[in-house]
Amino acid sequence: MSRIGRMPVVIPAGVTVQIGEGNHITVKGPLGTLERTFNERMSFSIEGNEVHVTRPTDEKQDKSVHGLSRALLQDMVTGVSQGYQKVLMIIGVGYKAVKTGKTLQLFLGHSLMPGTGLPQEKFIMQDTDSIKLEVPSEDEIKKAVDEAEKYAAEDKKRKEEIETINQADSLIYQTEKTMTDMADKMDPADKAKLNGIESGAEVNVQSNWAETNVASDSYIANKPDLSVYAEKVSNAVENDIAVFDSTGGIKDTGVSSVNLVHDASYVHTDENFTTLLKTKLEGIQGGAEGVTTEGGAMTIKHFPGHGDTDVDSHKALPTLPFDRARLDAMELYPFQEAINQDVWMVMVGHLNVPALDPTGMPSSLSYPIITKLLKEEMGFKGIVITDALGMKGVSTYMPAELVPLASFKAGSDVLLMPAQSWHRSIKNVIKAVKKGEISRERLDESVRKVLKMKEQLGLLDGTPFIDPENIYEDTETKEVVDFIQEICDASVTMVKRPSVALKGEGSLNELIKSGRAKEVVLDKRMSLASLDGAKASVAGAEYAVVYLPELRAPKNDFNSYSNMKPEEIYGFLSMWAREQKVILAIMNNPYVLDKIDLKAFDGIVIGYSSVDQNMKAVGKVLAGEIDAEGVLPVSAGGLPNGFSAK
Repeated sequence: MSRIGRMPVVIPAGVTVQIGEGNHITVKGPLGTLERTFNERMSFSIEGNEVHVTRPTDEKQDKSVHGLSRALLQDMVTGVSQGYQKVLMIIGVGYKAVKTGKTLQLFLGHSLMPGTGLPQEKFIMQDTDSIKLEVPSEDEIKKAVDEAEKYAAEDKKRKEEIETINQADSLIYQTEKTMTDMADKMDPADKAKLNGIESGAEVNVQSNWAETNVASDSYIANKPDLSVYAEKVSNAVENDIAVFDSTGGIKDTGVSSVNLVHDASYVHTDENFTTLLKTKLEGIQGGAEGVTTEGGAMTIKHFPGHGDTDVDSHKALPTLPFDRARLDAMELYPFQEAINQDVWMVMVGHLNVPALDPTGMPSSLSYPIITKLLKEEMGFKGIVITDALGMKGVSTYMPAELVPLASFKAGSDVLLMPAQSWHRSIKNVIKAVKKGEISRERLDESVRKVLKMKEQLGLLDGTPFIDPENIYEDTETKEVVDFIQEICDASVTMVKRPSVALKGEGSLNELIKSGRAKEVVLDKRMSLASLDGAKASVAGAEYAVVYLPELRAPKNDFNSYSNMKPEEIYGFLSMWAREQKVILAIMNNPYVLDKIDLKAFDGIVIGYSSVDQNMKAVGKVLAGEIDAEGVLPVSAGGLPNGFSAK
């Protein structure tokens, strides 16, 4: 509030401000007079047409009163000069607002009271001397409805388009994976046939997404072709590959070693899934005769089932509107099977599931879902880990520092990434234990689970603990560093392929060596001057390779040193790309794609963070040393989850 306090209050024409004894201030204007006595520690002075508020010290209390005093004075000036307006949007069938003379009638429910046949009571309000009530005209209402219908139709088209392409992408991936897993068992002729179908589908899907300048109607026009390909691939997976699968054929299970239940709503509830699940669990966790453990703990996600929703929990809270019977048959089924096979960890997602918790509480904060359902009803005895607690599907539900505590109280054992408030979050949990809100037994329960898993993994068998004083020396071995680089190399995602080749004669790397292309890494301390300087440094080059670093801060997604708003920075980059061929390397999360004009850039590649290994990985891709093998992990910029322009 201290920054607000330093801002002067402008006195508009027709308004007078008088400062009396004891900081009693009177403000007069066209709409009336307001008076208030302010804290005596604050000083008020009038300079020209501005009122300045100053504080005696920089102590916390004075700073807070400083900002509050300035804000209240501004409200007084606004009140006597402009007045205040509150807008209520009434949305829904059967709702209506009618203004007759000075009387406003609100119809906010059934036309007849349920069970009585009597008219529903109306809500009636009257204009006063100081308050005027207005309702939109019929023409304004019709215009708003028309616009809403227009956007709804466009959204439906876009959703259909994305769903179709996602379906095709999923089937392509399924085919590729199954052919890879079964390569040594497949007949060459069958393999060749499937490769042809898969390649054709992939070309069709990628070409559609590459045409970013084409209108949505054009995408929809291509939908039948995509559907045909999807059907062919689906049939191929079921009929031609399944015969080589020792489990008898798995349909669309979405099973992988890292995300066992990729899409729970597509899992078929048959014995094949159970068989494959058991094999996967034993292969990773061990425990079966003749099975060698990989030395890891499998985590299944996202409980209670994130498959059947088109809402990204990074951005908002998805809702699963299904009844309990449907949830048991589809969403909960794979989790119950995994629990029956003694899976060690379950990740709880951020979901609103009214049938399981009618309060609307996100599943990651829900005692009925985590403790009553997962632990007690379904019998899970392992570790409950949350999805990232900084995601908007849960972080907007309550103050960020309270989210981890609420999740722990709900039954979670491991709290994943509680955003910027992690230190306050820890203090809140400790405070809750000391106050008796959380029992020692409950805290010990989670600790014992984590220690037990470490023991099962052999992490406590003579393995020395990491010394915090030498953490970098002990962990940053050549083997580890090389492994990290390998991971980063594999994650780089090509979102838009540059017009210049990345390999061979005339490649981007050759253009850089000749000076026809230049590279620049933007300063984290983002300012208009630094952006202008970066642009000037590559002026005259045919191509500019611009590295956008990770620029995050709690309030504006940017480094706290930045004096620019995010939209200003993204707007600058997009304008730059319209003046010069810019290849943008996003060393940040993929949601930057939602904020830039994709069409303006000559090429776009994502490296996901500004750490050295990611920077090197992107550099190797643009130099043609390695291929971009990564795919989008989320939907962003109008592109689907799993997209790649490689």
